[in-house]
Amino acid sequence: MPKVSEAYLKARRDQILDAAWTCFGRRGYHETTMQDICKESGLSYGALYRYFTSKEDILRATSERAQSEALQRIAQSRDTAGEPLGALAALGARVFGSLNDPSCDAVTRVHIETLPEALRRPDLLQSLSAELNTWRSNMRALLDEAQSAGQLAPHIDTEGLAVLLICAWEGLRVHHLIDPEHFRPEPVLRAIAGLIGDKHAAASPS
Repeated sequence: MPKVSEAYLKARRDQILDAAWTCFGRRGYHETTMQDICKESGLSYGALYRYFTSKEDILRATSERAQSEALQRIAQSRDTAGEPLGALAALGARVFGSLNDPSCDAVTRVHIETLPEALRRPDLLQSLSAELNTWRSNMRALLDEAQSAGQLAPHIDTEGLAVLLICAWEGLRVHHLIDPEHFRPEPVLRAIAGLIGDKHAAASPS
């Protein structure tokens, strides 16, 4: 039997993860069954369980994939902007701007629904913490670079600012579900620009 490539394995895993999140968005996490995910993915039961043994296993894999995607977004922002504060502004515009995509609301609903599950299970909580800290550590690194380059005031606590920016995003996306008229990304980005004194951060989200 020919050896299966890593690219093939990744493609099948991504196929299942995408199908799972389609089902979660449609029916909710708790109402979705592995049978639903199997049907949505178009794979056999045997193929599905070869990669994931449960919905919890899928949640854990989702967090791991999100870490990789976060690093890609940060790298792309660095390539686009070059200097650190511009990269952070480009990243912020892209992430906060995703609120204008209707699919973001569905993802947020699933995150809210699955958070209690993660808090009850140490393995899921560890994966979620790793995803969160991927953002925190890399944003802190960009802020440290900006401060060293004289782009950011020396009195600013870069660790605290990185945490504040993450909390602003997490809070905004939840409250956007309740009141999208007032909890919008544009004024938040302008407020961040005023906070750090960066002309780049005032750019409209794309």
